[in-house]
Order: sequence, then C-alpha cells, then structure tokens
Amino acid sequence: MPKVEIWLRDSVARRWGWPADLKLGVADAAGTGLSFDENAALLFPGIQPVIDYARLAFQHVELAVASFDPNSMGEFPRNDTDTWATNAVMYLEHLPEHIAVMEVLRALQGIPPLPDG
Repeated sequence: MPKVEIWLRDSVARRWGWPADLKLGVADAAGTGLSFDENAALLFPGIQPVIDYARLAFQHVELAVASFDPNSMGEFPRNDTDTWATNAVMYLEHLPEHIAVMEVLRALQGIPPLPDG
C-alpha cells in the first residue's frame, strides 16, 4: 500500500492539466482553498479518469483501515488529536458522502447512476 496519497503519487492534477501552482486548500486537498472563479475554471478529463481516480483513492483508504493492528487502535498517530480508531471510523463514514455527491451530480445531469462495484 502506498505511503503517499494517490493524488500526489500519480500526479493527478498534472495529468488532468491543472496549473502546477494550484493550491487546493487544507493539506492541498478537496478544493476548499479555491475561489469560485478558480473552481469554475478547472477542466476535468472526462468521467472515466475521475471514476478511476476515485476508485483507487477509496481502495487505498479501505486497505489502510484494514491493515490496522487492532491492538494499536487506541493510540494516537503522530501530530494527531484523534486515535487510529477514531480516524478509521471518520474516513469510513466520510467516503460514502463523496459517492452520494457524485450520484446527485449525475442525476442532475440526467446521467444514469454508477454501476455497483
């Protein structure tokens, strides 16, 4: 399992043609640091590369959570205020939110839901 985020490891922003100096927000993620105009100017490479990236990222998190040693789940990761167990639960609860947003966006565009799997 990679120790680096899929986004960084695979240079996704560069492959999608996004500006090299683009700052996406806290921890350079999620787009929380973008203005409305910066956000609107981003071009996506089509649905399949986005789906492929999302699947890899979700798989990465699931593998990371599955690899935890149950005996260390009460410990605190370096520079964190939450235990491994709390982090695992937060991430697993958060991932379906991204899928739900993608499904809503698809429905608003009249695109059928993503297939399961």
